[in-house]
Amino acid sequence: MVKYDENKFKPKDLFQHMRPSADDFKLFCEQLHQSEEQETKPKKSAILSAFPTDTRQRLQLDLPTPLTSLYQSSRLVLDLPALLEEGAKVFEELNLTPEQCLLVEEKTRKQSRSRVWFEQRAGRLPWIGASPDGVVTCACHEPGILETKCPFSAKDRSLLECTKDLRFCLTVPEGGVMSLKLDHSYMYQVQAQMRVAEVMFCDFVVWTPQDIFKQRIMFDGTFCDVAHSKVVNFIRTGILPELLGKWFIVPRFSPTATSDKTSEEH
Repeated sequence: MVKYDENKFKPKDLFQHMRPSADDFKLFCEQLHQSEEQETKPKKSAILSAFPTDTRQRLQLDLPTPLTSLYQSSRLVLDLPALLEEGAKVFEELNLTPEQCLLVEEKTRKQSRSRVWFEQRAGRLPWIGASPDGVVTCACHEPGILETKCPFSAKDRSLLECTKDLRFCLTVPEGGVMSLKLDHSYMYQVQAQMRVAEVMFCDFVVWTPQDIFKQRIMFDGTFCDVAHSKVVNFIRTGILPELLGKWFIVPRFSPTATSDKTSEEH
């Protein structure tokens, strides 16, 4: 009979080879983080909070908090100046990391078929963003961007005929050449795209079955600065007061006006 030697066989020896590798542990944590069983938004696996290094790595993978969460019923009693003051503070804190931007793009590709799409788009105007149709490169110039339009309204007409429509994006000044209107929304679009992409030109193309137009539009810093200031003002005075305290859709009670009317009746 073999005698059992408790000093030779210790419990720790039985399990020493079952310890997961660093890669196995990392994969396990990643699967926990991505689990669809979680109900919290953004996803925060409880077990990951026990590992500070892992938590720091995954915090940036969380989706941004929906802007609808900025609303507080206590702000319904605030007047517009007070809401604007609150909004100024919030505006400085509205930042997204590049990782969050990529994650939002990934999670909202189904658009209206995605719950996340509705959550993230509420109150979030894409006021500084760019999605050019292509990148233009050559050996002798710095890269630029490409923006292509295929207007359905021009499918049976030439571009020259289309310019007679005041709503069309192209114009032909008297004695001049066809070009994109300076005040058209497409001009604002391509200038914003160049600013975000940090390039100096955009090849703007309009295609129809009968015709094709191309214009190289150069970046205009002054144009962008003016447009940017207007958009920032709209966000501060229009969007944020609504998000914070529903300034525009919830009627405010005016005790002064009511008391004055009561005094007149008596």
